[in-house]
Amino acid sequence: MMRVRDYLSKLSALQASELLLSPNRPPLYRALAEWLPLPGTVELRADELERTLTRLLSADEMRVLREQHHVCCTKVLESGERLRAYCHAALRGYTLKLVLLSQQAQLSSELAIPPLIMPLTAAKSGLIVIGGPAGSGKSTLLSRILSQLAKERHAFVATVEEPVQYRAAHNGAVIMQRDVARHCASQAAGIESALAARAEVIACSNLAAPNAFPRLLDAAHSGVLAFGELRAGSAVAALELLLGAAPVATRPLIARELSDALLAVISLDLLPAKNGGRVLATEVLTATPKLCALLREQKLERIPSLYEAEAGMQSMDRSLLELATAGLLDGREAHRRASDKTLFSAWA
Repeated sequence: MMRVRDYLSKLSALQASELLLSPNRPPLYRALAEWLPLPGTVELRADELERTLTRLLSADEMRVLREQHHVCCTKVLESGERLRAYCHAALRGYTLKLVLLSQQAQLSSELAIPPLIMPLTAAKSGLIVIGGPAGSGKSTLLSRILSQLAKERHAFVATVEEPVQYRAAHNGAVIMQRDVARHCASQAAGIESALAARAEVIACSNLAAPNAFPRLLDAAHSGVLAFGELRAGSAVAALELLLGAAPVATRPLIARELSDALLAVISLDLLPAKNGGRVLATEVLTATPKLCALLREQKLERIPSLYEAEAGMQSMDRSLLELATAGLLDGREAHRRASDKTLFSAWA
C-alpha cells in the first residue's frame, strides 16, 4: 500500500484523478483523453500488483474477484481520501483502475457551465443527454449543473452513479446521491426508487446500463427533469446508440417517445488549453421541431445539417473554431480534432 499511496500522491500533484495499474508496465494516469506513464515510476510486477490487491480489497471482495473475475468497490484511505477501485482479470494478470474521487470533485469546480447549456436546464421536465468519450468531462459538467439547480430551485435531486464522484452541496435543496454498488441494485432500480420518492430532478451516470434508458425516458415523461450520461463520440452518435439498443420492433415507438421528451443532446470534449489547464469543447443539439421530426422518422443522418440552420445549436467544429479563434485552444489541435478541416485551413 505504501507504493499505492506514493502513486496517488503523484496523481494529486498532477491534478489528475485516474490511475491504471497492470503487470509489467509502469503505472499510467489519465491526462485529459490520453493515458500517460506516471512520472518517477517503474514497471509493476504481477506479484507486486496481486499483493497490492490483497491489502486494498477485503476478503469478500477478493473472493468476488477470484470467482467472477472482476470487482468494483469504494475505499476510504487513512488520509480520508475516497477512491473507487475497478479490478479485472486479464491475460497478463489483474488490472486495477483507481479513481481518486476527491480530486474529481475538485476538478468539477474548475470548469464553468457553457452559456449555451444553462438555459436548457430551466425546463421542469424532459430529458437531457450528456455524451462524450471517456475523460471528456461528462460527470464534471453534470455535477456543476446539478449544484446550480439545487442552488436556484431548491429542488429534490436524486442521482444514480457508478460511482458517486463528488459530494454535492445541498444549497437548500434535498439531494439524494446513490452509488449503484452500495445503495441500489442497478441504474434502472435506482431510477425507479427515485421516481417512487418523487424526485424532481434525476441524474443517471450510465444510460447504456441495462434498462436505464427506458426508465429515465419514463421519468422524463412523468414530469421529471432527467439527465443521462452516455459514452459516445458525438451528439448524433449518442442518439444512434440509444435507438440502436432498442429491439427493432419497438424502435419506432422509442423514437417517438424520445422525440417527445428530449430537450437536448450535449457532446463534450475536454482538451488541453493553449496556456495550460483544460478547456471544454461543446456540441449542442436542441430539440427543435425539425430535429424531433427527423428523430421520429429515424433519419439521424440528416441531423448534422441542422447545426447552422437552427438557433440554439452548436456543432463540435464550431466550438473548436471559437476556442481556437479566442486563443484558448491551439489551432493545430483544433484542426487535428475537427471533422471539416476546411474551417481550420489557417492552422493546417
